[in-house]
Amino acid sequence: MKVTLKSNWEIHLWAIELHQRLACYVPHVYQTLYQRSDHFVEIGPGRGAWTKTMLDSKEVYALDALPEKHNRFYEYLDHPRNVQYHQVEDFDCRILPDNYLLTCSHLDVLCHVSFEGITRYAVNILPKLTSGSNCF
Repeated sequence: MKVTLKSNWEIHLWAIELHQRLACYVPHVYQTLYQRSDHFVEIGPGRGAWTKTMLDSKEVYALDALPEKHNRFYEYLDHPRNVQYHQVEDFDCRILPDNYLLTCSHLDVLCHVSFEGITRYAVNILPKLTSGSNCF
């Protein structure tokens, strides 16, 4: 989709329309995927706003470049026992068990990662996912 905008007003209207569309779709995607997930990984959870929607999963892995104390991750989520936060320095996903995860989320984070980093994540996360997993 190519969008050509001519004024700040058009940009504002386009942003509102995009936000409204996402507001309709995102909750349905999350509800469908998270309900079936026993083992979940979130790449780049930040403070844990999306992680909060996954707390019904048996186990949640959260991988972030920043330390947990910086994000105040556990404080925001009220210290759930089924969530593991790991500060990572590379894209190798070594901390994750092989053939284990049902769902992988990296929404709103890959825009901060180089193309090379995204490629390494994709290659390294694949062996961690079970057959039929969802990765978005």
